[in-house]
Amino acid sequence: MTNQGRVLYSVGYFGYLKEGQMQELFEESLTDLEDELAVSKAIKGEVRHYMEGLEEKFDQNLGRHFSYRHAREMDRLVAFVYKAVIRRYFKEYLPPLNHVPLVFIALGSYGREQLSVHSDIDLMIVYKEVGGYNLLEMIEKMIHIGWDCGLKISHRVHEVGELLEVSRSDITIKTSFLEARFICGSKILYMETEARIEQIRKDNKEGFLREKYLEYLERHKKFEASMEPNIKEGRGGIRDANMLFWVLYVLYNVKNPKEMEGQLYDEERYRDFRSSLEFLFRLRDAMHLVNQKKNDTLNLELLPFVAKKLGMESQDSSKDQFGLAKKTLLCMHEIEHFCAYVLRQIYRRHGLLPAYSWRERKEARQEGGLFLFKSSSSERLYARGALKRFRIGEFLGKLLELETIPEMSEGVVERLHRSKLTLSSKKERERFKELLLKPQSHRFFRALYEAGKLGEVLPPLAKIRHLPQFDGYHAYPVDLHTLKALEILEALERDSHPFLSELYGSLDQESLLLLKLLVLFHDAGKGRSRDHHLVGETLFRSWSKRFLLSEESRERGGLLVRFHTLMSSVAQKQDIYSEEVLLEFVSRLKEPENLDLLLLLTYADVSAVSPGRFNKFIEKLLLELYKNAKATFEKRELLGDATRKLKRLDLLERSAEFLALPSPLRQKIRQIASPLFFIKLTPAQIAELSKKALGVEDFCFEVENQDFLSVSILRRQELNLGYLLGKLSIFNVASMEIFKMFDGIKYFHIEFLEKAEEDEMERLREIISESFDMTRHPKAPKPTILKKDIIFEPNHSESYAEIRLNTKNQKGILAHVASVFDAFGIDIASAKIMTIKERTRDWFLIEKNEAFFRHQGELVKAIAINDKK
Repeated sequence: MTNQGRVLYSVGYFGYLKEGQMQELFEESLTDLEDELAVSKAIKGEVRHYMEGLEEKFDQNLGRHFSYRHAREMDRLVAFVYKAVIRRYFKEYLPPLNHVPLVFIALGSYGREQLSVHSDIDLMIVYKEVGGYNLLEMIEKMIHIGWDCGLKISHRVHEVGELLEVSRSDITIKTSFLEARFICGSKILYMETEARIEQIRKDNKEGFLREKYLEYLERHKKFEASMEPNIKEGRGGIRDANMLFWVLYVLYNVKNPKEMEGQLYDEERYRDFRSSLEFLFRLRDAMHLVNQKKNDTLNLELLPFVAKKLGMESQDSSKDQFGLAKKTLLCMHEIEHFCAYVLRQIYRRHGLLPAYSWRERKEARQEGGLFLFKSSSSERLYARGALKRFRIGEFLGKLLELETIPEMSEGVVERLHRSKLTLSSKKERERFKELLLKPQSHRFFRALYEAGKLGEVLPPLAKIRHLPQFDGYHAYPVDLHTLKALEILEALERDSHPFLSELYGSLDQESLLLLKLLVLFHDAGKGRSRDHHLVGETLFRSWSKRFLLSEESRERGGLLVRFHTLMSSVAQKQDIYSEEVLLEFVSRLKEPENLDLLLLLTYADVSAVSPGRFNKFIEKLLLELYKNAKATFEKRELLGDATRKLKRLDLLERSAEFLALPSPLRQKIRQIASPLFFIKLTPAQIAELSKKALGVEDFCFEVENQDFLSVSILRRQELNLGYLLGKLSIFNVASMEIFKMFDGIKYFHIEFLEKAEEDEMERLREIISESFDMTRHPKAPKPTILKKDIIFEPNHSESYAEIRLNTKNQKGILAHVASVFDAFGIDIASAKIMTIKERTRDWFLIEKNEAFFRHQGELVKAIAINDKK
């Protein structure tokens, strides 16, 4: 190859050879390039060097107009291959290209000049049978050279006279013909081809457009809105814009939708649509470059790399990913609803959709250019004059006159989009409140969502518009999840679930209104830096005043927004038969009525996460938890401590000492069951004690002897409490606290009325160490305990039994009781020691373990001692 041939790899349209330079090179280097292998090698080098520079070219202006420029570069390379083949066949007798009856035409995204990096180069090669030309062999040679050079050519070959017949064989083929664009070859033959395409455009317009509309609707059903959208085929994807292009071309012979400004849509609406579409083109090219292959689904794992490729790079990569996902969803939403409105308008104008009779339209006519069409299965509201605007108060008033809220057409959505919908007056808020109580009110909110006005009517929801959720759990962005939850809730009006529908139907008006507001607000706190439960609670308490709810309902609503995931979490992650779990759960809810609302809210919330998420297993867990919680509410005597525990736990969680602890340790502390642990100890004591407990292998202890003797023990290993108390029976016990903590660790704190002598301290520490030997037996004075002084409550709760002593204060009482428990293998969960007027009032909470059930009949008899009766 000559030096001139090597220049081929250095300059051009994106930094390589220009068309004129290539032509000159071919003419001057014919001898060197005559060999087919040399031609292929030269073109392959051009393609390779072009492809290697794509990322750099994309990065130069962040992909703006990249698809157009890429399509044009492919035109140059295709023309290059064609000229090489022509020169090979004709050599120095090369005729003018217009005399060779071949034309190369771009189809599909290539034809629309929207070609992405790894998309196929869709070619149609049209020829005309003329004697003396070996056209099919030339075409085959060109395709093979193109493939060999690395061009992803997808082709179809047709004789010009068969184009109309071929287009009638398949709607996809006809669609591709509508996107035809000249690349190279005979311009005379292309003019004839254009005439055929014009025939195709006019051929069976109605049948073609009806079939494309059904295809469009089926595609929307297949590709639901998703956290990982398909930006080509999904709702609001590039294919929706293609659909608009096909319809405008077939009906109006318009290839640029901008030409229809002022007729079908205004300049501002079209500008928003076009801007959104251009972003999707850039996004698709970035996805192809990042993935290094054709990929039209914005997978979550691609987000950080695609965001960087598009220049959305900042200090916070997670914020960049949220920004990219949100913008993608926003752009697809804009495209979907612009196309839906324009297509519906066109199809109705041209009679391509089922039409209503004059009588039906007369019966459906409402005030303000509205029409309400009813069928046996649905009601749908239409609007004439979509460029007009609604007054929100009047529109709400109109809807309130209807028995149920109807579905709303694209025309109604377009009117809402153009209207100011702020609920500024008391009357408007009253009407909004009434509308919430209407059956199928979710249809109104869905129309607001489609119009982009949900955050205008309810400002707290503005922050969640198209907000992605990267939790691996939710399939939809936050706003769409919220609307689906409301729709699922209102389906209970139609007896969609035997038990839940009955519960839903039993709600009074105030509770029903509260429940629907809860569904709308439950995720309103997302998208902030703080916990969305707490933010949502604040938003609800603030904004619910506007809807004239009672103070009681606002308090209940705030509480339920704060704990809206509690029921699902407890049902799926905790023991729903554990009394401690149930007590804590119902203590947070405070009232049984709140449990009813939370069950319905949880059902709607979980069901709206993704299709099939609310299954029989989850349903069974939730209903079982509901039943158990209802029964727990009746145990009022047990709820006092549990409620106090929660108050103290809330105080603890706001303390600096608690917040300074590692997150895993904070979670362990939350799971401590004993209410007394939180009631008795301060946040500082709890934090310090928990840090010590975390490092305990077998046991550790501390002895203090300032004003009085006190012993603190943390143990994982079994403690011989009877022995310990027996050896220390020379001191009078003032109080004893026993708490089960976490990881099998138990905490003992014993305070005595006296102070020990300094020379006794070493022996005290020895006694404590010896107390972990379970073979030792205490030697202590035997007190007198009468049976009548013992109160035994084996059914104190499902998990615990209670023993109370009210007897004369004597040394050795605690040692004796602890020895009985040790002998029987019974575990003390908690204890309180109190002495008043020479009488001891001791209280023990003991676990109902296997040993308890084996010995419960012997307990009172074993504890009673020196009872002469």
